[in-house]
Amino acid sequence: MPDPRVGMGIHYRECLYGQYLIGMNTSGAPERGSGHGTTYELELPDDVSMATDLMTGERVSDESVTVSPRSTRILKLEIEEESKEESN
Repeated sequence: MPDPRVGMGIHYRECLYGQYLIGMNTSGAPERGSGHGTTYELELPDDVSMATDLMTGERVSDESVTVSPRSTRILKLEIEEESKEESN
């Protein structure tokens, strides 16, 4: 019988803090009520041309990155120049 707490939690969290995009995936801990692990796609904001994964140094130019179960990805975003000029 599956744990009844599985459907009660939010297993994917995202936070945009300045030029950093943080994606947390807490799925994959059935012993804690988080169900079986599933990956999810952390989508980059529309005005981002590139990003750098702070753990691996990998440059990201896709529209999204995969966040594995029980992991966190922190991306440093590179905002397109047009957006910077509009805010000035």
